Amino acid sequence: MNIGILGTGFMGKQLARKLAAVGHNVKAANSRGPDSVPAEALEIGAHAATAEDAVRDVEVVILAMPHPGFEKIRYLIAALPEQTVVIDISNYFPGRDPVSPELEAGKAESEWTRDYFGRPVTKA
Repeated sequence: MNIGILGTGFMGKQLARKLAAVGHNVKAANSRGPDSVPAEALEIGAHAATAEDAVRDVEVVILAMPHPGFEKIRYLIAALPEQTVVIDISNYFPGRDPVSPELEAGKAESEWTRDYFGRPVTKA
C-alpha cells in the first residue's frame, strides 16, 4: 500500500518505521522539508518527501501533526481523491494550540477535523 505521513515527530516517525518494515511504500514529510525528516523515520525504508509529494498517488494519508499545522496542508487534504483514506492521529492541546471555540465547547475532534477539511477523516 502507498502511504503518506504528514508529521515526523514521535508518532509519525514510529508509524513510518513500522509501516515500511511490513512492506508498505511510505513517504514521510514535515513542515521543514525532506532534508529534516529524522533519519530514524527512514532507516527501515520510508522515503523523505515534501508534503505535496507525500500525499500524491497514495491510498492512505496519516496526519501526525499538531492542529496549528493543518492550515498549511488544508488545500492538499481537500484536493485528495475521494477514495483516499485520511487518518488523523493528532490531538488538540489547549495551551499549546490556539484556542478552538468549537472544541472547547465540546465538539468531537473527529467531527471538527472532518468539517475543517471538508471530507471524511478517520480519527485514531
